Order: sequence, then structure tokens, then C-alpha cells
Amino acid sequence: MPELVVLHVYDLSQGLARQWSSLILGTQLEGIWHTGIVVFSREFFYGGGICVDTPARTPYGSPVKTIPLGETSKTFEEFQSFLSTISHKYSFEKYDLLENNCNNFTNECSLFLLNKSIPDDILHLPSIALNTPFGQMLRPLITNLQQQFRQNFGSSSVLTSGHSSNSVGFQKTQGSKEVDQSDSVPDVKSLKDYLSIEYKNPFLFESFDEKKVVSKLHQLIPTAENLSNERLLELAVNGEPSTLFPLLDKLRFDILQDQTLAHSIARLCLSDILQKHCSESSPWSTTIMSLRLLTNMFRYDEIVTEFLRQPCHQEVVVKSLCYSFVHPKPSVVETGCAALYNFCRLLYFSDITLSEETLFQLAHDFFSFITRDTACNCGNQQGTHMLLSLTFLCVYNESLLELARAMEIPACPFLKQTEHLSLKTRMVVDKLQKFLK
Repeated sequence: MPELVVLHVYDLSQGLARQWSSLILGTQLEGIWHTGIVVFSREFFYGGGICVDTPARTPYGSPVKTIPLGETSKTFEEFQSFLSTISHKYSFEKYDLLENNCNNFTNECSLFLLNKSIPDDILHLPSIALNTPFGQMLRPLITNLQQQFRQNFGSSSVLTSGHSSNSVGFQKTQGSKEVDQSDSVPDVKSLKDYLSIEYKNPFLFESFDEKKVVSKLHQLIPTAENLSNERLLELAVNGEPSTLFPLLDKLRFDILQDQTLAHSIARLCLSDILQKHCSESSPWSTTIMSLRLLTNMFRYDEIVTEFLRQPCHQEVVVKSLCYSFVHPKPSVVETGCAALYNFCRLLYFSDITLSEETLFQLAHDFFSFITRDTACNCGNQQGTHMLLSLTFLCVYNESLLELARAMEIPACPFLKQTEHLSLKTRMVVDKLQKFLK
């Protein structure tokens, strides 16, 4: 009696290819495919060797596509014999992400059973995709998935030789039970609740040596106390470089007590200040004060929310934050992390929607910063801001959570060196690590 042959297709990028590929490559990729071939009421696939399991209950989750390939007249015994002849090619040791992968295996099975290949777009897409810049970014995710599979199911094939040279016996993959998604819900809910309770308020730069700063400002701009706010804000953008540090320092402090001034800054010049002073052509002292001004603007969430509703302002803020991550001055990096924390906090608690391009740029650059060795050398306050920013982003958007996994954030040393942080922050780390798994 003919047996139906079906191809089960899984997305190893877990949605990331579909979400981000067009933005990065200009070409839409629907997924990076893993496949299993279903026949004789079993699903056969290449993982830690040739494996067999209940259809759609493999360690790769649920298939995103099921493609009927046709009906075969081959018997189960003939298929067993065929698998025994190719088992040496699909061993644990010979797995290769590009040249000898799961899709090569299912294609060879389809050729034997039906004398036809699996669809070309599935067979060749992994090699094409993984050789792109986007694919290079996803390689760690896919490699880790394969390594985890091998660790879970051993270094030998779960297809084992029987007594007859023409047959093989099959063992069900160990531990491949259906995942109960509700298992992770308590951690997710707990993390969200904890953020809502403990981290509703922004971080502010409140210390200020008023006498020293005002004296310096009047020395550089003798008429400063007689100038209108509008004129002072003009100088904050285009003033002499020597005057910018004390002027911006005074403004970042004054807005903490003056909401009207904060509103004027947001309306008239905040975007220009950041665009001009958070750049390579700007002195680091001006950059740090511009970032402190941005940080203190979050004293008024409603003002910043209105400011960020304009995509051009979103882009400027994100560009300024990303610039701070790579700045050679540690104090600028630390200030940028404080501003980032306030930004991510507001993003999580408000109804602001960033464009996909802007959101991806922020997350990618920040996650790259976290994975650098220098991230482990930060102080307690900066470390707290980085961890909370990471948490807000991962909880805010599921695609960013998958991006964090793809960039191996759970394994980065920064997340493992938390003993110097406060108990409250270590609780966040513990919940975050469970969330990232």
C-alpha cells in the first residue's frame, strides 16, 4: 500500500529571518530551514546522527510548514536498508551547517522514496542565507541549537545498527517530550511585574555644584544672566565650544525644577543638541553633558513621549545612544547607559512605537556592546543600567528577545559577573536569565 511522504519544515531563526532580513539585506527571507521527512508514521531527521521521533514532536518544536511530497511504493524495510547505507554520511561528526545538513538528508530520502528532490528554495536557502551578513549574525543561534541537541541526545546517532547488515533499528530521541509553554509563564509574568513595581522611575543626574558652574558660565558668557531662554538654547546648539560644557550642565540641572524649560528644550533644540554634540567632531565633555541633558529630560515622561512620537527624533536619540556605546571615554559610555536605561524604561511603559529599523539599530548596537570584554569592567551603576535596559528590551519585543539569543547574550561574561550589584538588581538578573533560555 502506498505511503504518503510529507516534509516538515522548521525555522531555525525562530522568526528573525522574516522579521529583519529585508531591513538588513534588502531581500525577504521567510526563514532558515530545518527539515524532517515524515513517512511510515515517523519523522526522520538529521540531528546528532539520523534520528527518528513522533511527527511534529521533535526537539525543533512545531513545523512552520508541512509539504506533501507524494506517495512512495517503497516498504519500511527498504527504507531501513537505505538509511543503513547512508548512515555513515550523516553521523554526529560529519554534520556541517552548510554542506551536510538536515536538508541534504531529507533531500536524499526524498530522492530514494519518490525520485524527486525537496523544494529548491528550502534545500538551498540555508547556504545562501548563512553566507550573508544576516546569516553570519544568526550562525551562533543555529550552532548553539545544534550543540544543545547533541548534548541532549549524545554524540552517537540514534539510528543504531541491528543484527542484520541490511536493516537498522531506531531509538526514539531521548527527552523529546512536548514542551509545555505554560512552564515559562510564571518567570515572564514575575519579571514584568517586578519591572512595573521596582523600576517605574527614571534615573536622574541631580548633583550640581551651582556656584562653580554659574561662575564659570558667567566668566565665559558675561551676559548669560540677562539672556532669554530662547537665546541660551540657541547658544547650547551653536555657541563657542568652551561655553558648551557649563551651559549644558546648568540646563540639565535647571530642567529638574523647571518643566517649562524642559518643554522648550524638547520643542526647540534637543534634537539639534544631540545631533551636533554626540558625534566624533564634538569634544567628549560636550558629549557627556548632552547625554546628561537627555537623561534628565526623562524627569517628564509626557514631554519626552511627545518628543519621541516623531520618527526623526527617535533616530537622533538612538544614534546618540549608539554613539555612546563605542566612545573611548568611559564616562561618556556610563552616561550613555544611564540615558539608555531611561529610554528603554519609557519605551516599555509608554505607547511609543519605534520603527523596525530604529529599534533594530538600538538593540543590535547595544547587544554588541554587552558582548565586548570592556562591558565586564563597568561600575555598579552602569552595570545596573545595562542589565535593566537589556531586560526592558527583551520583555518589550519578542523579536529583540530572539535577537539577544542569536547574539549569544545569555552566555556573555557580563551576565555572569553580578556579585558586585545590589540584591535588587541580582534578582532581575536571575529572572532575566530564566527568561532568555
